[in-house]
Amino acid sequence: MKKGLIGLALLAGGLVTSLPATAGTFTLGHTWLLEIGNVKGNIPFPICRNAKGFKIEAQRDLKLDRVKVRFRNGEEKTFNYYRDVKKDQDTGVRLFGYERCIKHIEVSGNSEGTRAGVKVIGID
Repeated sequence: MKKGLIGLALLAGGLVTSLPATAGTFTLGHTWLLEIGNVKGNIPFPICRNAKGFKIEAQRDLKLDRVKVRFRNGEEKTFNYYRDVKKDQDTGVRLFGYERCIKHIEVSGNSEGTRAGVKVIGID
């Protein structure tokens, strides 16, 4: 009897740990911002990527102006920041309201040095 209960408990524990997480993050793309203004970082997607929102991570100090997201249906949404983002910091999550299919992301801003890497993280 004890062996049966132990086996059942181990089986149930294995099922619980194998279930996928309901919310998570994933990398949507990476681009560069230059010290010279008016150069936008573009991240195109040949196949649209589904996400409920995003956040920006800076790999060097930068001044982030705005992020424009284009969806599969042609609609665009612009998120204004106009602030400094320090190295290894993120902007916090911006949500779309519901899961959307993203076709293109455009990041506008300037780096504090010659160039700054920008990582766009998608939110499930």
